[in-house]
Amino acid sequence: MPRDLNFSITDVERERTNGMVSVQYSPIDSLVITADYIGTRALTASNGFGWGIWNSSTDGSPVMGYEIDENGTALYAQIRGGDGSFTADRNTTEVKAESIGLNLDWTANDSWRFSFDYHDSSNKIDNGADDGLGSAGQIILGSDQLNSKVYDYRTGEIPHYLINWKNGTNQLTPGEIDSNFSQFIHSPGESEIQQAQFNTEWYPEFIDALIQVDFGASYTDQSMSGTTAWSGLRGGPGFNPSYTEIFPDVMFKLHDASDLLDALSGGGGGINPSYYYTFNFDEAIVRQLAYITPEIAGDNYYSIDPYIDGIDSSSLVEEETLALYLNTKWGFDIGDVGVNVNLGVRYEQTDTSSTVKQRVEEQVVWASPTEWIMKYVDGGDDNYLTQTGNYDVWLPMLDIDAEVIDDVIVRFSAGKTIARPLLGDMVAGRSLSGSPKIGARRGGSGNPGLLPLESFNLDLSLEYYYADASYAAIGLFHKDVDNFVSRSTSQSTIDGLHDVYNSPRYLEAISQLETAGTAVNENTIFAQMIANGHGNADGQIVPLDSDPLIVWDLTSPVNSNKKSVQGIELALQHVFGESGFGVGANGTFVDGDVEFDPYSLAQQQPLEGLGNSANFQVFYEKDGLSVKFTYAWRDSYLIGVGQSQGSADAPPQYAKDFGQLDASINYDINDHITVFLEGINLNNEVEQGYGRFEEQFLFARQYGSRYALGARMSF
Repeated sequence: MPRDLNFSITDVERERTNGMVSVQYSPIDSLVITADYIGTRALTASNGFGWGIWNSSTDGSPVMGYEIDENGTALYAQIRGGDGSFTADRNTTEVKAESIGLNLDWTANDSWRFSFDYHDSSNKIDNGADDGLGSAGQIILGSDQLNSKVYDYRTGEIPHYLINWKNGTNQLTPGEIDSNFSQFIHSPGESEIQQAQFNTEWYPEFIDALIQVDFGASYTDQSMSGTTAWSGLRGGPGFNPSYTEIFPDVMFKLHDASDLLDALSGGGGGINPSYYYTFNFDEAIVRQLAYITPEIAGDNYYSIDPYIDGIDSSSLVEEETLALYLNTKWGFDIGDVGVNVNLGVRYEQTDTSSTVKQRVEEQVVWASPTEWIMKYVDGGDDNYLTQTGNYDVWLPMLDIDAEVIDDVIVRFSAGKTIARPLLGDMVAGRSLSGSPKIGARRGGSGNPGLLPLESFNLDLSLEYYYADASYAAIGLFHKDVDNFVSRSTSQSTIDGLHDVYNSPRYLEAISQLETAGTAVNENTIFAQMIANGHGNADGQIVPLDSDPLIVWDLTSPVNSNKKSVQGIELALQHVFGESGFGVGANGTFVDGDVEFDPYSLAQQQPLEGLGNSANFQVFYEKDGLSVKFTYAWRDSYLIGVGQSQGSADAPPQYAKDFGQLDASINYDINDHITVFLEGINLNNEVEQGYGRFEEQFLFARQYGSRYALGARMSF
């Protein structure tokens, strides 16, 4: 059964400013000193509106009717309880990046050359760049005054829903729209990296076949830090109590949804619901601040301050890497065939450390029929945790190329490479959902002990350069991959976090409702427990020490077992003489441990993000004019395991096949100025995702076509 279904529209504006300066100085002919600075400021602002439904998990009989297919996927369901909502989101994020570099290059003589390179870079991100808000905000209004909800995915490419409201229609009126909750998050962060490398180039003269020897050492120190502050769920929450009177009807604007997702069957004029409301983000805040005060709502008063109870968490991850390397270049003949060889090895040692500070969870409160809220210890000691990890690797490599006949080159390479874990995956500590609804009790933790992905690679290719700028190529590859970082989900309980759900009081309420012949859903269970005297002064239900412990689905990054992937690459480019016209095509086709068995509920860790792909391009390039049309296709592939509303079996996320047409025109006015026109996604392609089967809809995104007109200048 679907957990939720939401539609949304988001407007995004981006502004980017770059600056770069480079200075070179040569005090003597053999020494060149280069200093450079790069600065970037990027601002991304988004305003979005959404509307949707939430289906809660309760005992009893919330499902009134359903239709499932042969794989057990619900194509149709009518469900009691839950709510319908209209949401407004606002987020303005600023990214400031700076990099300072220094390079010394000294040619001592014909045989020896030395270089030293140092860079210090930083990247600061702040999602509180909105001058008025100072955070990323979400306002959810709506209602739980419904009889049932209908989910229908029997036709078309997108599912539909209808709500049977208690007003006797499928459309909520403005006067019935209530405050569910709002939340405001501020999570600034910074990443820094310092790198230093010393390299020596030696050109020996006593071995004819040995052309060059490179050796040296490098040191890298990178870190990522950040804090998170969360307002909690403010205003209500969960329509308990009701505040419909604070929003005038004129605050809501009714829209026709028939022009949305029109590139998909079932979208456009066939979309359901066929309407949605929008409202002024600022007005909704002002009205709730004025009315939902501490005198009215107690501890649940409305606030837009993410620091209302301090910083919720802070984290720091540091990674230091020392590397030594040796590389040799050889050139010799075998008969009449010239052969080039690169042979080398690299050794790396890495140490990681992560320190986090987190608040102490106290209890999970059932705040309203549709909302559960995590409460934290007031004034309690924060949790401090430091974890470390380390690893070292040897990385040998061999590259060989030979022109076996005129214009035909054969290449072979073998070697071991690594891909380091993301710093964000190595943050220590554990986090739990601040809104742990039934069926959505999730948490996560990092893993500072993650090892890098290690891949032993074999590549063989044949290239034929049959004319100027024209060639055909075929390549075969095989990769044995170890320590691929995947996600593992386990179920666990945490001491002290007890659960109202399935407690004796909860089960007693269900029994009473069934005896009375009353439909059992989250609304009626909550009301019955309140009637039985289990609510506190705020009308919320708190857990008892005798209640069972909450079962959490905790997800963390882990290193998976060894896997392999192999495939073939094809490429062709042909230029039609001196005309400037040409065509190009390439494709990659893969096989290996990339399959997820949709019929198994055991956790699986196949390689993610791998699939067949192809590109086709026609172009004209001559006399400073460049015109290109490119069609890029990618077959369906596994995005990853685990879903935002998933379960302990870590179900998959797949992307459907995707094909996009882009075009660009560039013209060099002179050596310093280029004007350009770009068109992206001219065919209005959409992104779609699904779960175990295509009938398990996850997302559909329609961006439309985008255009850019501009100029590039260099001095």
